[in-house]
Amino acid sequence: DDYWTGPHEQKRFFGKQGHGSWNDRKAGQAFFGVIELFGGKSKLKAKVPVDPATIKVPPYYPDTPFQRQELANHYNQIKVTDVEVGQIIEQLKDDGLYKNTIIIFMSDNGYKTMRDKQFLYDGGTHMPLVIASPGNPKLLNQFGVREDMVSLMDITATSLSLAGIPIPSYMESKDIFAKDFKRDYVVSVRDRCDFTIDRIRSIRTKEFKYIKNFMTDRPLMQSQYRDIRKSYKMLMKTYKEGKVSFYSKWLEDERPAEELYDLANDPHEINNLAKDPNFNTKLVELRGYLNDWIAETGDKGQYPESKEQLKIIYERWGERCVNKEFDAVR
Repeated sequence: DDYWTGPHEQKRFFGKQGHGSWNDRKAGQAFFGVIELFGGKSKLKAKVPVDPATIKVPPYYPDTPFQRQELANHYNQIKVTDVEVGQIIEQLKDDGLYKNTIIIFMSDNGYKTMRDKQFLYDGGTHMPLVIASPGNPKLLNQFGVREDMVSLMDITATSLSLAGIPIPSYMESKDIFAKDFKRDYVVSVRDRCDFTIDRIRSIRTKEFKYIKNFMTDRPLMQSQYRDIRKSYKMLMKTYKEGKVSFYSKWLEDERPAEELYDLANDPHEINNLAKDPNFNTKLVELRGYLNDWIAETGDKGQYPESKEQLKIIYERWGERCVNKEFDAVR
């Protein structure tokens, strides 16, 4: 009885040309399809919405009625997505494809809230990933919940492997069902998002998170596409008034060059250990992982964007482009 009300936003799988579905293919022809659901941008409503009073507010947000509703909205959209996925599953069954299809469910980011979406804390980078082969579960050779480190980039090599296609040696992507699959850490990156120019890198192991802020001359919450929204204005109002106690260091005008978090004891990434001498060995280790990755991959984020690219962004966003990099095209 827990479903949404409103018009259905996604009724079919559409091909790359914008039309057709898996039923339009030739008899016996294999297919690879991507269905993009609206997720947090959906306008549909859960029939049984989450009660904001039951929400556990992370300590880096103020515990206010508005913030509780923001988080409840997030969970309500998960309910909507759950129903949409169920409808897709039913369509596969109706079309006789369910037992012959490998299903991968994933998201492109975690919470859409201010400190999470577009940033490299776990709230933004910890994403759902579910893979199932209903008709041939032994194909995956894996069952239950896995706790190892996986990057969404690994979906590429995994898909190739499941389809019996060789994985190119140059790929960073790995087959997560291979017997020798192992990641000691996962790299996450942030560069320009919309018109906001930044450069952040992180190394995430099972126990620790290392973050490198390359642009410490600008606040974490520098001018961005959300700063005209009520969610941002309400957050900053609460912060400036100081009437509600919460971890607000991330809202300050300056940020550290390095951050290090003990995730087992500090899952919300609040206590920065980068300057704690007791964790210097771990800091040097993870910093080394990142430096090696930058050198090995030729990390393109270390180079400025072209004048032509910046001009395109400026033409779209205009005077909201306040970063100094736009001075050349302003």
